[in-house]
Amino acid sequence: MPSSPINAISHRLPDIVKRLRAYVTLSGLRLLDAGIGVIKDILLTRSFGLGAFLDAYFIVIGILDIFSGYFQMMGYSILTPVYNDIATENPDPDEVEARQNRWITVFLNNVLLSMVVFAAATCLLHLPIGKLIAPKLMAQHQQTLSTLIMIVLPISMIFQGSYALRVILIQKKRFAGFHLPGILSTLVFILLFVVLYPSQGFYAVMWAMPLSYGFQFLYYWALLGIDWQPIWRHEAWSKVSKLIGPNLLNWFFLYMVVPVDNYFLGYLPSGELSAYRFAFKMITVLSALTVFNLQMTRVPLVMTAGSQKDWPTMKALILKGIWESVLFSLPIWVGLYLLGPVLIQVLFQRDAFTAQDTELVAYCLRILMFSLPFIGSFMILSRCFESLYLLRPYALISGIALILRIGMDAVGLKYFGLAGVAWMSISQSYLMLFILLAYLHWRMNRQPKAAL
Repeated sequence: MPSSPINAISHRLPDIVKRLRAYVTLSGLRLLDAGIGVIKDILLTRSFGLGAFLDAYFIVIGILDIFSGYFQMMGYSILTPVYNDIATENPDPDEVEARQNRWITVFLNNVLLSMVVFAAATCLLHLPIGKLIAPKLMAQHQQTLSTLIMIVLPISMIFQGSYALRVILIQKKRFAGFHLPGILSTLVFILLFVVLYPSQGFYAVMWAMPLSYGFQFLYYWALLGIDWQPIWRHEAWSKVSKLIGPNLLNWFFLYMVVPVDNYFLGYLPSGELSAYRFAFKMITVLSALTVFNLQMTRVPLVMTAGSQKDWPTMKALILKGIWESVLFSLPIWVGLYLLGPVLIQVLFQRDAFTAQDTELVAYCLRILMFSLPFIGSFMILSRCFESLYLLRPYALISGIALILRIGMDAVGLKYFGLAGVAWMSISQSYLMLFILLAYLHWRMNRQPKAAL
């Protein structure tokens, strides 16, 4: 006899409550993180306004986001799958935990060594890097941008490996740990900036950024509670060696969209790049409070379904993720369209940040808000590809998408300026999402019972 809807709901109630609790935890802490981030942005805009320094600051932040995104991708596509495989290879819980902890330590040891090399190269090549990523800004304000790239960027990027650690915390369903280190890191930045700015000016940022990132790294490690071990090799490296190349390419293709956008935005009048980035940051915060955190609660389920090749569950998670992402975006669109300019005015318009700056950020915000459904849907599809070790096709699709981004940004800039770059970035995102969905659907239907 088929169960009634009431019985079905009561059967699922414990899982619904757990997911709701996880979502509230993630969203509550992300709201706190966003609030502290707004205070940080208010301090920066009040001190510098939209202009050359903030343009240079956002360019450096964009590069750091690329590295933090790389290590978060490494966490999802390499660290977490191998971490899960260890659990299936040994029935002894104590042995599993010991091997998993050794694997995390080895992973981070290699990460830190590689980042020291990257940091040294960045310090030595700061001038050509600046000319490559922002030629116009480098020509007009070389000292500001080159100083940030030579000093702040190398030190800060060493600590970006912490973003791989927070992926493990999500897999452990320790959702509170995902945001706590970032919240305290921002507080460290604010404290250092407030203390140093009266005497140091923009050099206060050069102290605050690397020290706050270093604090964040140490706190993530402390939350995992793993003793540091001086080991560099692990039995899982044979598997990892096959995944590093495709993951590196995928990271490059996905996160190069930030400097690509900045490159084209750099040809616009001064301050428009900053306006675009402020609007994008507001969208990122809103997505984290809604579609991103909502789908984050599904990540452990998606990774587990992928490791078990459970196609019906994975298909259901994908469809639910896309539907929820669209549904939760609708009220945000209405709210941003009606209240976006007022929100920006209340938060930022003071001192060097003028009414014209408010209009510019609000203009970008009303375009970029249409990226919200993409953010939630992309979260689910990415985890599907990574849990199934489909990194090569993922990298190929990302490479095609990056080429499209370059061409579409160039066309948008030439014919429509700032709005053109914004609309083209959104169009490219949804085109990539469609290709990912089509490929995954084809692959699962082609081999429904075999390992992909």
